[in-house]
Amino acid sequence: MAIGARFLRTTIAKFFLVVMLIQIPSLLLGAVWNEPWHKQVVTEADTLGLFQIESASPLKSIARRVRHLAGSETPDTIEINHWK
Repeated sequence: MAIGARFLRTTIAKFFLVVMLIQIPSLLLGAVWNEPWHKQVVTEADTLGLFQIESASPLKSIARRVRHLAGSETPDTIEINHWK
């Protein structure tokens, strides 16, 4: 029984080591949202909310409000026309 328990411990340890080694590239190469327009959009916004996209097309998209987070109230449904 001691041999089986030791085998199980080393197998689990090797598994976690492999998982950690697999994660290293994603930690080193992880992308950060650093768009030049992001700061301007966030600082000039007068409302913040969580929306679910109901439908999307180049001509018309519809978003349904899930939760109001801050600022001005928004309608329950927002229609976005001609998004580019």
